[in-house]
Amino acid sequence: MVDEEKLKQMTKLAVYEAGEGKKDLKIGEFNRWDYVTMQMAKGWIYSTVAFGIMGVCELVYRDFTLLDRLENGLGAFIAGLVIHYLIIEFGYQAICFFVYNIRFTKALKETKRYERMLGRLLHYYGDGSNE
Repeated sequence: MVDEEKLKQMTKLAVYEAGEGKKDLKIGEFNRWDYVTMQMAKGWIYSTVAFGIMGVCELVYRDFTLLDRLENGLGAFIAGLVIHYLIIEFGYQAICFFVYNIRFTKALKETKRYERMLGRLLHYYGDGSNE
């Protein structure tokens, strides 16, 4: 006869592993610093590409007249671009830092819950000598 408690535990574990657990268990393989740093590096690459695309779109939209209006010289234009890039990048990286720290904390909490449930299931089975 099948023990209902074992079946409930196995079902909960299987549902978690098939759904949200895939991401949580993968995140759990890293320590917090490595995970957050890796995600922030990816975010830096994506935001840099997005900033470049937005710059090109702005040039095309204004029909390259923006380059004709360089009254203060090319240096001031580039300095303005760099300042805008740094402001956007700093804000985006701050957001990434908090979001991925929260995501890691949630994944760690769920992974610990999963391990507790797995421990209970192993406790149900015991050492296997009585089956």
